[in-house]
Amino acid sequence: MGPPSRWLPPNPQLSGGFGGVAKAQLLLTTPLLIALVTAEINVHKYTNKAMNLFKFVKQLLVAGLLSLLITSVIPVAKAYAFDCEPVGNLCSVVVSEPGPQSGQKWRSSDNFSTSLCEGTRMQWHIEQTDEADQIIFDVALDKSGSDPTIFQGLVNCSITELIKDPKMYIGNPRNATKNFQVITYTQ
Repeated sequence: MGPPSRWLPPNPQLSGGFGGVAKAQLLLTTPLLIALVTAEINVHKYTNKAMNLFKFVKQLLVAGLLSLLITSVIPVAKAYAFDCEPVGNLCSVVVSEPGPQSGQKWRSSDNFSTSLCEGTRMQWHIEQTDEADQIIFDVALDKSGSDPTIFQGLVNCSITELIKDPKMYIGNPRNATKNFQVITYTQ
């Protein structure tokens, strides 16, 4: 099983250079500016009010063109309000300890069920902690004998296939220092 996918990128990315919209605006405003400069000669024939209006419009176009040039050269970080948003229907909620439960070597949560959940995919969210983006955990099925691990290396906003089972649990949490809540949504 490969690394988990996410709905949105976890880190801001930089965008610089002329983007598609900036190119279109630049291509549209440059001919207008050239036309206004060449038409300035003909404006002298009109009143002083028309001349002032013409200069004002020309200044607006120049200011717009300069702002496009400046913002397209300087890299600007894209901001995300949240790395990912819950998508689908609420499936399950479980609280995990930051390490194995007392008397356990691997298990860090009580059982939770996905047997009544509908859909084909499951999105995993870590809540109630500022450590959500650092925590990594695995998921196992509670079976008699050896418990099979069904998902490894899950992180906040991971997406997996939906496995319906009444006895699943979180295990092997990494990078957690306090209890955290895991909420799943199905789609």
